[in-house]
Amino acid sequence: MISRKLQINIGIGIVLSALFLFLAFRKINLSEIGGLFPHMNWSLILLLIPASFFLFVLRAIRWYFLMKSIKRITIPSLFSSIMVGFMINQTLPLRIGEFVRAYSLSRKEKIKVTECLGTIITERIFDLFTLLLILIPLLFIPAVAQKLGNSSTYILGFSLLLFAVFIVLYFFGLTLIENQLAVKLIPEKIRQIVIDIIKGLQSLKNPWDVLMLLFFSFIFWISCGYFYYLSLGIFHISGLPLWSGFFILLLIAFGVALPSSPGYIGNYHYFAMLSLEFFNIPKEIALGYAIFTHVLQTVFIVVVGLVCLFFEGFKISEAWTRAKVQAGEEPGQANTP
Repeated sequence: MISRKLQINIGIGIVLSALFLFLAFRKINLSEIGGLFPHMNWSLILLLIPASFFLFVLRAIRWYFLMKSIKRITIPSLFSSIMVGFMINQTLPLRIGEFVRAYSLSRKEKIKVTECLGTIITERIFDLFTLLLILIPLLFIPAVAQKLGNSSTYILGFSLLLFAVFIVLYFFGLTLIENQLAVKLIPEKIRQIVIDIIKGLQSLKNPWDVLMLLFFSFIFWISCGYFYYLSLGIFHISGLPLWSGFFILLLIAFGVALPSSPGYIGNYHYFAMLSLEFFNIPKEIALGYAIFTHVLQTVFIVVVGLVCLFFEGFKISEAWTRAKVQAGEEPGQANTP
């Protein structure tokens, strides 16, 4: 039985997805979108399939350096857990795929779920850090600065503030959060989450590992931006600058970070379409691009994820039960493998 709190969270995601779907499809000529698909560049689509595989291998390599201080794990094992987790996020609510990913790895490698979750939280922090580094140069591009106006200044200021927070947490986080004033002002549950994040960051004591994490984070996200740029050719969209792929990436990343239904339906489509409208691409072509790139990625993730799940040999119900335990809905210990 799903608790009321989880039902509310699911409901918020569905409502937001429905809102973004409405915004994406309003005043759209559906027959014009349908007419785009027979003229797609299928040879490029065949190229994007191995490119998708390459992106997930990069994720696995990066996760290797995060897990290294806990246990040295093979890249295929990490890749399999990542694919299972992403497949769950595409098909089930509440983004429990992150927990399933941790559960999958802990189950076969005999390590604690919480240790795996800590590395995933740290990975997300590095994602944010890298995306901010990609965003800042874009804000100085005249076309972007002109369209955003004063907003670009606010975004730049907010980005620099996040950088400062990242640095402070890395070097002084535990000292600050365990200060008596912080103990009194910050609720225990939130304080514990912040402590877990800080410990995840500070576990990276080897400078070489930190450099490798940053390196592979950049390689990964730059490859993602180039993936979206190459994908423009599916509908023969040409003439856009190379940085347009990174602009598309950043808007999609923002959209899917918001609460949504499984698979980021609606969120992905609206923000992908919005990014192309920035370059004066007609709405129907922009939405066609959003629909197909979403389908392409979803099919790849679900097919590969199901294959990996078959070889992993566990049931989703096992991980779902552990996820509810982790959320504190049922008694038990969720931190054992």
